[in-house]
Amino acid sequence: MSNTAGMFTRQYFHGTRANPLRVVAEVTKWQGHSPERLQQMKDNLTCMKAQGTNVIID
Repeated sequence: MSNTAGMFTRQYFHGTRANPLRVVAEVTKWQGHSPERLQQMKDNLTCMKAQGTNVIID
């Protein structure tokens, strides 16, 4: 079983090593969501969890 887990881990991180993340700039002017919007998003996640549909698809 440990061999399988090790194989998965190596496969999972293979792309990250081959293509490292490059930082190209720093975001200095970013406006986050309003507190009301954040609460709305949290409420939606709570509702989704209660319904059993708490799956976020990228």
